[in-house]
Amino acid sequence: MKPHHLFVPLSLLLTALAVSDLRAEEWPSLDRYASNCVLVVKARQVGNFSDKEDSKLTFEVVETWKGRFDQRDFTGLSPEGYIQAAQGEHGVRVTAGQEIVFFFTRHNQPEGKLRTHSTAFPIRTGRVVYAITGEPGIRQEMSVEEFKRVFDRFKTKS
Repeated sequence: MKPHHLFVPLSLLLTALAVSDLRAEEWPSLDRYASNCVLVVKARQVGNFSDKEDSKLTFEVVETWKGRFDQRDFTGLSPEGYIQAAQGEHGVRVTAGQEIVFFFTRHNQPEGKLRTHSTAFPIRTGRVVYAITGEPGIRQEMSVEEFKRVFDRFKTKS
């Protein structure tokens, strides 16, 4: 190859490395991500169910792990006051009646309200897999109770 022909492959390599670094940093540690959330809830899929991508599902909150779940703080809840999310939306991939953990941040939300979750992690056979952290391919998998304990430090003392 002539020297000026090396520019394209070199720039593609540098772009690929930069993107892989971004992906590796995309997910902070669970502890750090949880500290940036205003609300974390465990919910259960209720009502009509469809496994088709983009199908709107409803989720009843069964536990609040961080913050306070108050229907008045939301826009776009179901008439029953349930969280609505579509299959495939920010980690939602569930079966009928399955439990899931929703994370809400203030990022990209209406002023003073919550419209949609930042991400979600389905609970499967009593376990939760938290995103890739650090190097690509590394996962944090733990029981629901271990996962929930991360949020103990955010509880206010009465």
